[in-house]
Amino acid sequence: MIEQTILNTIDPEPERAVLASIFWSNAGIQRIGGALMPDCFADPRNRTIYQVMLDLAGQKHQIDEVTVLAQIRANRQMTKMGGTEAEGVMYVTETPYASYAGAAVEPYAELVYDAWRRREIASGAEDIVKGHGDPALAQTFAERLKTLAANSMQPQAASFKDELMKLGLAIENGKGHVRFLKTHVSQIDAHSIGMTPGFCTVIAARPGEGKTTLGVQIALRNALAGEPALIVSMEMFHEDLTARMSANLSSVPSNKLIAAIQEDFTETDWDRLTLAWDKSSAALKMFGDGRRLTLGEIRAAVAYDHAERGTRLVFVDHLSQIVVKAKTIYEAQTERIYGLADIAKDFKICTLVSVQLNRAGTDEPRLHHLEGSGAIEQLADMVLLLWAPWEKSDDGEEYQRKDVLHCRIAKARNGKTGFLKLDWIPEFSRIGGN
Repeated sequence: MIEQTILNTIDPEPERAVLASIFWSNAGIQRIGGALMPDCFADPRNRTIYQVMLDLAGQKHQIDEVTVLAQIRANRQMTKMGGTEAEGVMYVTETPYASYAGAAVEPYAELVYDAWRRREIASGAEDIVKGHGDPALAQTFAERLKTLAANSMQPQAASFKDELMKLGLAIENGKGHVRFLKTHVSQIDAHSIGMTPGFCTVIAARPGEGKTTLGVQIALRNALAGEPALIVSMEMFHEDLTARMSANLSSVPSNKLIAAIQEDFTETDWDRLTLAWDKSSAALKMFGDGRRLTLGEIRAAVAYDHAERGTRLVFVDHLSQIVVKAKTIYEAQTERIYGLADIAKDFKICTLVSVQLNRAGTDEPRLHHLEGSGAIEQLADMVLLLWAPWEKSDDGEEYQRKDVLHCRIAKARNGKTGFLKLDWIPEFSRIGGN
C-alpha cells in the first residue's frame, strides 16, 4: 500500500518533540493549536496525548505528565497508549523533556504537519488507483490538494500598525504598555524603570554576599506593595526565610528569631515584632522548603499560584539548585536559565533568580564570572553583581566589610548600567535605602 509505505518512512521523533516542547512550555500549544490537529499525528499514542493537551489548554489547566496521565485515565484511553495500563503510563512519563529543553515547538510542528500532508496525498492517490481513475475521485483529490496547499503551519507576522494601535490605547488609558515592578531599593530603581514581566532579573554574588538577602527583600517589598509574589527556596527552610523577613520588617536580629528562645526577647522586641506582623502580607508565599526542585516542579508551582492569585513576581534561590540532567556546568546552567525564561514568558511574570559567581577572590566580579554566563547574560533583562569590599585595618590585616555592599548593574535593558554602594545590615537582612 502506498500510504503504508509512507508511514514506514516517517521519522517518529518530531511528533514526540512537539509533545515534549509543550510539556516544557505550555504556551507552545497556543501557538500551534489552531493549525496542528490531532489527526496530524501518525502514532495513535501521540494523537491521544495531543488531544488531551488541547482539552486541558481549553480548560486553562496546567499541562504536564501528571495532568495528562490523569485525563487519559479518566477518558479510559490507557489501552490506546501501549496495550496495558503500565505500558501506557511508561510511554507518557518517558517523553524526552531534556532533549528539547527550551526548544521552540514550531519547527517540530511544521515537520509533523508536512508528514501528515504527505500521508493525505498518498491516501488520495491510492483511492484513485483503487477506483481505476474514477473522475469523481480525481476531482475530490484535486480539491483536497488545493486545501493542503493553502493551509500552512507557518506563523503569521504581526502587523506594526496593529501593535502601534495597542501601544496607543495603553498610553491613552493610562495603564501603560508593560507593568514593570520596582526592586524597592532606591539606588537601583533610580537607574532602571523596573523589572520587566516576561524576563529574568539576575542577582549574582559569591557565597554570603547578599544575593539571597536582596532577592527575598525584593519579593517581600513587592508583596507589601500589593504585588503577589512567590519565593522558591531550594536552600533555606521556610522558617529561616520567615525569620529573615521578620528581621527585615522589625529590626529584631535574625539570629534571635531563628533561635526563637523566649527569654532572649525584650519587651521592645515584642513590640517591634507585633508591628512587623501587622505589616506582613498574604501576598507573599513560599515554596520548596529547602528542597532541590526540577523545572517541571517549579513550573507547576508557578502555574498553580498564578491561577490562584495572579502572581507577578517569582524569586528562585538559587539557579544551580534546580535539578537537570545535563552533564556539564555550562549545559546545566543553560538549561536552567532557559527553563526559567520560558516560565517568565508563559505567565508574563517577573522572574528574579540568584546565581552563584564561579570565581573566588576579593576584587569586583564581572559578567563572565557567572556560571554558564553566556545564556544568562543573553536572557537576563537586568543583571546585578554584588560583592562585599575588603579593606585593611590599621594593623595591616585585611577584613571584609559587613556594613556596605558594592553593586554593579552590569546589564539593564530598560535603564542604565553603573556602580552603586548599598547600605547592608546583615543582622536585619536589609540592603539599600528602601
